[in-house]
Amino acid sequence: MKISRQWIGSVFAIALLGAFVSVGASSANAQAKKTGWWIRVNSTRGVETPISFQIGTSKGDSRNWRTWKSGQRVEFDVPAKFRNAAELYIRAHSDPQQKVYFCVFYRDHGVENFNFDGDSDHQMKQTDSDDECHP
Repeated sequence: MKISRQWIGSVFAIALLGAFVSVGASSANAQAKKTGWWIRVNSTRGVETPISFQIGTSKGDSRNWRTWKSGQRVEFDVPAKFRNAAELYIRAHSDPQQKVYFCVFYRDHGVENFNFDGDSDHQMKQTDSDDECHP
Protein backbone atom coordinates (compact mmCIF):
# COMPACT_ATOMS: atom_id res chain seq x y z
CA MET A 1 0.00 0.00 0.00
CA LYS A 2 2.81 2.46 0.78
CA ILE A 3 4.24 2.01 -2.71
CA SER A 4 0.86 2.78 -4.31
CA ARG A 5 0.37 5.91 -2.23
CA GLN A 6 3.89 7.12 -3.02
CA TRP A 7 3.35 6.39 -6.70
CA ILE A 8 0.01 8.26 -6.73
CA GLY A 9 1.62 11.17 -4.84
CA SER A 10 4.45 11.30 -7.37
CA VAL A 11 2.06 11.26 -10.32
CA PHE A 12 0.04 14.06 -8.72
CA ALA A 13 3.18 16.13 -8.05
CA ILE A 14 4.38 15.72 -11.65
CA ALA A 15 0.95 16.70 -13.02
CA LEU A 16 0.90 19.78 -10.80
CA LEU A 17 4.40 20.76 -11.86
CA GLY A 18 3.43 20.32 -15.53
CA ALA A 19 0.44 22.61 -15.06
CA PHE A 20 2.61 25.34 -13.51
CA VAL A 21 5.22 25.07 -16.27
CA SER A 22 2.57 25.27 -19.00
CA VAL A 23 0.95 28.36 -17.43
CA GLY A 24 4.36 30.05 -17.16
CA ALA A 25 5.21 29.25 -20.77
CA SER A 26 1.92 30.58 -22.10
CA SER A 27 2.20 33.84 -20.17
CA ALA A 28 5.82 34.31 -21.29
CA ASN A 29 4.66 34.12 -24.90
CA ALA A 30 1.59 36.30 -24.40
CA GLN A 31 1.12 39.04 -26.96
CA ALA A 32 0.36 42.67 -26.22
CA LYS A 33 -3.01 43.32 -24.60
CA LYS A 34 -3.68 46.11 -27.13
CA THR A 35 -5.78 48.06 -24.65
CA GLY A 36 -3.56 51.14 -24.84
CA TRP A 37 -0.11 51.92 -26.26
CA TRP A 38 1.82 48.90 -27.60
CA ILE A 39 4.70 48.14 -29.96
CA ARG A 40 5.32 45.59 -32.70
CA VAL A 41 8.87 45.00 -33.97
CA ASN A 42 8.89 44.06 -37.65
CA SER A 43 11.10 40.98 -37.39
CA THR A 44 10.28 39.92 -40.98
CA ARG A 45 12.63 42.66 -42.17
CA GLY A 46 15.62 41.01 -40.51
CA VAL A 47 15.97 43.03 -37.30
CA GLU A 48 18.89 41.31 -35.58
CA THR A 49 20.32 44.13 -33.52
CA PRO A 50 19.12 44.86 -29.98
CA ILE A 51 16.84 47.90 -29.68
CA SER A 52 17.10 50.01 -26.52
CA PHE A 53 14.00 52.02 -25.64
CA GLN A 54 13.45 55.15 -23.60
CA ILE A 55 9.88 56.13 -22.78
CA GLY A 56 7.97 59.00 -21.22
CA THR A 57 5.19 61.44 -21.89
CA SER A 58 7.78 63.91 -23.21
CA LYS A 59 11.49 64.01 -23.98
CA GLY A 60 12.07 65.83 -20.68
CA ASP A 61 10.61 63.08 -18.50
CA SER A 62 11.76 60.05 -20.51
CA ARG A 63 13.70 57.24 -18.87
CA ASN A 64 15.35 54.01 -19.90
CA TRP A 65 12.71 51.33 -20.31
CA ARG A 66 13.85 48.07 -21.91
CA THR A 67 16.04 46.43 -24.53
CA TRP A 68 14.40 44.19 -27.12
CA LYS A 69 16.51 41.38 -28.58
CA SER A 70 15.95 39.08 -31.54
CA GLY A 71 14.06 35.97 -30.45
CA GLN A 72 11.90 37.80 -27.91
CA ARG A 73 8.19 38.31 -28.57
CA VAL A 74 7.67 41.01 -31.18
CA GLU A 75 4.53 42.58 -29.67
CA PHE A 76 4.58 44.10 -26.21
CA ASP A 77 2.73 46.67 -24.13
CA VAL A 78 4.34 49.83 -22.85
CA PRO A 79 4.59 50.05 -19.03
CA ALA A 80 1.23 50.38 -17.24
CA LYS A 81 2.13 53.92 -16.12
CA PHE A 82 2.10 55.06 -19.78
CA ARG A 83 -0.42 52.65 -21.30
CA ASN A 84 -3.21 55.22 -21.67
CA ALA A 85 -1.22 58.46 -21.60
CA ALA A 86 -2.60 61.15 -23.92
CA GLU A 87 0.90 61.62 -25.37
CA LEU A 88 3.84 59.25 -25.57
CA TYR A 89 7.51 59.91 -26.26
CA ILE A 90 9.71 57.05 -27.43
CA ARG A 91 13.39 57.11 -28.26
CA ALA A 92 14.95 54.00 -29.74
CA HIS A 93 18.60 53.16 -30.31
CA SER A 94 20.13 50.24 -32.21
CA ASP A 95 23.60 49.06 -31.25
CA PRO A 96 25.38 48.23 -33.43
CA GLN A 97 23.81 50.73 -35.80
CA GLN A 98 21.68 48.57 -38.07
CA LYS A 99 18.32 49.09 -39.74
CA VAL A 100 15.43 48.86 -37.27
CA TYR A 101 11.72 48.64 -38.05
CA PHE A 102 8.88 48.83 -35.54
CA CYS A 103 5.48 50.43 -35.16
CA VAL A 104 3.87 52.09 -32.18
CA PHE A 105 0.13 51.56 -31.84
CA TYR A 106 -2.62 52.97 -29.71
CA ARG A 107 -5.29 50.33 -29.24
CA ASP A 108 -6.46 49.40 -32.76
CA HIS A 109 -4.52 51.82 -34.99
CA GLY A 110 -0.95 52.55 -36.01
CA VAL A 111 0.42 55.81 -34.67
CA GLU A 112 4.10 55.95 -35.69
CA ASN A 113 6.39 53.91 -37.92
CA PHE A 114 10.03 53.80 -36.78
CA ASN A 115 12.36 52.97 -39.68
CA PHE A 116 15.96 53.98 -38.92
CA ASP A 117 19.49 52.92 -38.20
CA GLY A 118 21.20 54.25 -35.11
CA ASP A 119 18.82 56.49 -33.21
CA SER A 120 15.30 57.92 -33.59
CA ASP A 121 12.65 59.51 -31.40
CA HIS A 122 9.04 60.65 -31.76
CA GLN A 123 6.47 62.49 -29.69
CA MET A 124 3.04 60.92 -30.39
CA LYS A 125 -0.61 61.53 -29.55
CA GLN A 126 -3.31 58.86 -29.27
CA THR A 127 -5.09 60.42 -32.26
CA ASP A 128 -2.03 60.42 -34.57
CA SER A 129 -2.11 57.95 -37.44
CA ASP A 130 0.49 56.29 -39.67
CA ASP A 131 -0.66 54.32 -42.72
CA GLU A 132 2.57 52.27 -42.65
CA CYS A 133 1.45 50.53 -39.44
CA HIS A 134 -1.37 47.99 -39.50
CA PRO A 135 -2.52 46.12 -36.38
